[in-house]
Amino acid sequence: MFNKKIVPVVGILVLLAAMVAVGASQSRSVSIPPGELVESPNARVNANVQRPTVPDAPALPAASMQSVFSDDFSKSSLDGWQTVESAPGKWVAKDGRLVQGGDTDGDPADEDALFVVKDVVFTDGRLEAAIFPTSGSQVGLAFRGTDAGYYRVVLNRKNANETAKVVLQKVTTDGVKEVASAPVSTWAGFSSGEWQSVSVNAQDTHIVVAINGTTVIVASDSAYASGWAGIYSWADMGSQVDNVRIQQLAGR
Repeated sequence: MFNKKIVPVVGILVLLAAMVAVGASQSRSVSIPPGELVESPNARVNANVQRPTVPDAPALPAASMQSVFSDDFSKSSLDGWQTVESAPGKWVAKDGRLVQGGDTDGDPADEDALFVVKDVVFTDGRLEAAIFPTSGSQVGLAFRGTDAGYYRVVLNRKNANETAKVVLQKVTTDGVKEVASAPVSTWAGFSSGEWQSVSVNAQDTHIVVAINGTTVIVASDSAYASGWAGIYSWADMGSQVDNVRIQQLAGR
């Protein structure tokens, strides 16, 4: 015999099933009308954030020797510069500064990158530049470079693992050798986001390095007498440069 108490339950189940089927049908038939997509109110938050601006670089002091090259990167052209095969990288002139742009593929890498002046042989004189580190990368100057090697002044970040924060090195075909360094008491290292005025005075075997007008290294070495000169950095997009100048002693 049919149980009459089951009828209401069965009816409710049938009704629920019908409602689910109708809902699914309606869901499949929903379409988005054509027109512009509405952007989320949060999508432009980052665009409104004020990024820190790079202050103007320190001006170069008056020249004391014959100036054979200078660049303030007010033009986008870098025709007067070239990379070095042993330490290539990407460099661009932007906003009146030379910007390190990573390795040759434009990716950040903890690799050496050199950008040197074309058609100038640096022998005896002064190489100087304002350097603005934006990360913990090594930065500095390179000079008297040839295929046999070159000198470089390497600046390290304050509180980094390196004991010496500024080191004069010579890069040879056999590796990197330290020529001289300064104790932390002489120069404590750079802070990211601050300009550093760096200069190298070289005459014969005598080499003097100064940072922000203070002599930090005085050394003597005869490995390299002349060659190209320019900027050294890690290829990690962590440095900017301005006001590069090369002066030479008369007749050199």
